[in-house]
Amino acid sequence: MLEIYVHTEEVRGKEAYFVADYEPPRHNFLDMDTTRVSVEACVKKVLQAIPVGSARSREPG
Repeated sequence: MLEIYVHTEEVRGKEAYFVADYEPPRHNFLDMDTTRVSVEACVKKVLQAIPVGSARSREPG
């Protein structure tokens, strides 16, 4: 299983509420820093991380 860790440096004012008890993953994760990366680039990175022919890539959304 691959965990996707999505985060940003952008300050929106509610960070303390949403991430107070959250720890970033330590093993087997895909780091998605959305501060300076487009949505398209993030999607491409996720798709590249999925093995070709895996059952997960064929599951309905």
